[in-house]
Amino acid sequence: MSHELDALRTQLEETKRELAIARIKVVELERTANDAVEREAATTGILEAISRTSADLPELLQRICNAARRLTDADTVFLVFIDARGVVHVWDHVNGSRTVPAEEANASGYKAKLLALNRDVRTFSGGIDDWPAEDVFGLQHAKAAGLTEWAQINVPIVSSSLQGGAVIVRRNTARAFLPQHVSVLQHFAAQAVIAIHNAQMLDELQASHREISENLDRTTVMRNVLAIVAGAPSDLDATLPQIAEAALKLCACNICAVMMADGDQLRQWDTRRGHFSTPLDRQNPQGFGSIAIVENRIIEVVGEVDEWADQYPSSAELVRQGRSGPVPYSAYTVPLPGDGGAMGAILIARAESVSFSSRHKEILQTLATQAVVAISNARLFKALQTRNQEISEALRREEASGDILRLISQSPEELATTLQAIPTATQRLTGMPSALILIEDGEAIIRGLAVSEEFAANGMSAEQLIGTPSYITTLPEYQDLLRLDAPYILNWEDLSEARRALNPFGIRSVAFVPIVGGDRRLGLMNVADSTGEPITASVITLLESFARQAGIAIDNARLIRELRESNHAISENLDIQRVMGEVLAIVAGTPSDLDATLPAIADAVKQLCEAEFATVHWLADGQLHMFNGAGVSTTPLEDRWKQGSLMAAAALEGKVIESAGTVAELKLRYPHTASIMEFTGQLDYSVLSIPMEGRDGALGALTAARLKESRFTERQHSVLAALATQAVVAIENSRIFKQLKQKTEELEVASRHKSEFLANMSHELRTPLNAIIGYAELLQEECEDLGQQDFLPDLGKIQTAGKHLLTLISGILDLSKVEAGRMTMFLEDFDIPTLIRDADAIVRPLVEKNQNRFVIECPADIGTMHADLVKVRQVLFNLLSNSAKFTEGGTIKLTVGKQTREGTIQFAIRDTGIGMTEEQLGRLFEAFSQANAETSRKYGGTGLGLALSREFCRLMGGDISVESEVGNGSTFTVTLPITCTDGETSS
Repeated sequence: MSHELDALRTQLEETKRELAIARIKVVELERTANDAVEREAATTGILEAISRTSADLPELLQRICNAARRLTDADTVFLVFIDARGVVHVWDHVNGSRTVPAEEANASGYKAKLLALNRDVRTFSGGIDDWPAEDVFGLQHAKAAGLTEWAQINVPIVSSSLQGGAVIVRRNTARAFLPQHVSVLQHFAAQAVIAIHNAQMLDELQASHREISENLDRTTVMRNVLAIVAGAPSDLDATLPQIAEAALKLCACNICAVMMADGDQLRQWDTRRGHFSTPLDRQNPQGFGSIAIVENRIIEVVGEVDEWADQYPSSAELVRQGRSGPVPYSAYTVPLPGDGGAMGAILIARAESVSFSSRHKEILQTLATQAVVAISNARLFKALQTRNQEISEALRREEASGDILRLISQSPEELATTLQAIPTATQRLTGMPSALILIEDGEAIIRGLAVSEEFAANGMSAEQLIGTPSYITTLPEYQDLLRLDAPYILNWEDLSEARRALNPFGIRSVAFVPIVGGDRRLGLMNVADSTGEPITASVITLLESFARQAGIAIDNARLIRELRESNHAISENLDIQRVMGEVLAIVAGTPSDLDATLPAIADAVKQLCEAEFATVHWLADGQLHMFNGAGVSTTPLEDRWKQGSLMAAAALEGKVIESAGTVAELKLRYPHTASIMEFTGQLDYSVLSIPMEGRDGALGALTAARLKESRFTERQHSVLAALATQAVVAIENSRIFKQLKQKTEELEVASRHKSEFLANMSHELRTPLNAIIGYAELLQEECEDLGQQDFLPDLGKIQTAGKHLLTLISGILDLSKVEAGRMTMFLEDFDIPTLIRDADAIVRPLVEKNQNRFVIECPADIGTMHADLVKVRQVLFNLLSNSAKFTEGGTIKLTVGKQTREGTIQFAIRDTGIGMTEEQLGRLFEAFSQANAETSRKYGGTGLGLALSREFCRLMGGDISVESEVGNGSTFTVTLPITCTDGETSS
């Protein structure tokens, strides 16, 4: 019984245990069923959300994370994946979604850790020390959360569009997850892939729609820009602002500016500040636009202003205006390419530290191309317009120039008309008043003026001002303008305040161009501007052209005037020359007859000076002589001077006196001259008295008088002065002729006495000298016979001195004969080589005495000559002995040669002696002349040898020439006829 009871109890316990297990299974089944239901519900909800196109990926992934946490009873759920760009996306049920950029993920190793989870499903439960080492990502998170034990499932997210990913659930205890939990997470991972894929496709579709929309907007905007550029090719104020607005719409910016380099200015069209200009500093650019233009490169900045302010200071200053603290900013600047560099730049900017996208940059490049087209079109249009304007102006200028040139050619003498036409044409072509200012007698005179209506309204009358001095003469600041060599623009503001106050017409600037004729400055041509616009280069060119024409007109008029005056002067000169020639012929033909010369001079005065009276007054022997056409009269000078004679005053004072007026006025100063005029019955007169200057001062005066008040011209002054000179010549000739006649008579007496003296001297001197020489020879012979050798040197000196004195006297007598014309030539035929041998025998001892070398060059067949043998021998001896005397240790060379064509023979004597200066050569052939006192003392000689030698050569029809240089010797050349034709030749 007890056994059965125990068995029943055991069976009952077993039944209870089975029932408990059954209950547990029922609960587990219910739970599984509930989990399945809940999983299905969660999956269905997620799939429904995925199927909606409006579903947001972050929301879907967040729902997956929440469902996974709930269905796995986890404390933490992560959903992580890496997209195709390498960006890491993370979702969890607490912090929501976040992203890690690819660069950061790569640099920190975050990406590598996540990819390690992408291999397969992993489960874990236990303590931190038991955590698998390869799961670095999970281990770091557990430590960061301060866990000592936990359980975790990693389920990879696998997709071809992703680099990797995983769904991670975690419990903060070591309670392990069940296998069905893995299945749930795998299911959610698949749904995450679908959601991510759908989101990517939706993003791509939306991006495509956005791109199409943007392209459509871009095309529309570009079409509008092109239409504006094409419709207004010359209006940059219309096209460039539209390009800036287009960039504002298409490039996600809030600032756009189009800039154009215009010389030293930077013109800008800004979407905020409108159109303005600033200086363009090409040497030190400091802004985005100026640097992009100068350096022709793209400039991009992203970040706080302080980060790039040092590099772009002027742009940083503009950005900071009105702001304090950090200023985020980004800007992108593209240069506008042109020939030879950038023509401008286009800039986009926004107050964010975010780079502009490549698409925005491409759009800006396209807009930059449109800006280049717009600017190029505008410049081309402007150049074309300027060219057309230049052509039109050139045509008008040529037409005006042609009119002026025709006027110059047709009426070259009507200078006033031409000078008025030139500024009138200038005013018509420029719209500015113009003037010609000519320099006359050092003063600037207005000779042409054309004013505009505005100036005329202010009282500036051309008629009133023409012919008056210009302000250039009166204002010292402008004096340099008269010396201009090139165009000059005077800005009125540069003058002093006092000078600016003298501007009642509002003149802003005046352009001056010099008028030049030949090499002379004739004056200036100018235009005045009152509008404030700068005077252009074309205006200056026009002024230069008209200034040249003004110079031509003035030169033509001057040349015609000078030609007329020259013709008149030539005519007058011909008359003057004819009359003066007649006067000169009379003066030369009758040098001693004043009764013939003075009337001719008086008639010439009347004819050439248009005078009714002509008188000649001259002083001689304290008397005043006068010729008045009727004859010569003489008056004491003192009487005539006291009586008040104008002519006597001119003669006595030696100055020109000209007087014109009434006879009554003349009477007050020169009563004698006035009394003469009163006899004519005329009340007016003109008198010109020219002093006649002699060698010793005033000789007299030549006077012309008219019976009318009329000043004498400069030419008449000159003519009267020339005739006064002829009168002086006539008077001096008469006086000299008388003196010469008296001297001739005295010379004839002296010559007679000289001849008698020479005849006496020839006999009286030669006889005792010959006796002295003869007795000296006898005494020498007796001393030699007696053996008295001591007396021989003295006797030799006596004989030598006697011979020298006899030679000197013979030379003087020969020279006297030559001068008196009584030297007789004895011509004969003689052999030239024999002459040379005789000369050699005589001269060689003298030559070798001073250790000289004597060289003779004479052809043996040179033949004979017909001349005075003695005188030829004496000439050669004189020249050779001179060379021997003045040469020491040198060479003396005698060269003989015929000149057949001229029929002459030459004897050239060349030495290497002391030579002579030009001054010494000038007096070489004068009688008794030596080179200088030192030469005379050192070498001796009378100075007669060369003088006689030249006279002998000239008597035979030849001559002597000489060439010499100090220290280099001399060459004497004797040229004689081979045949002298006269039997006896006298000088």
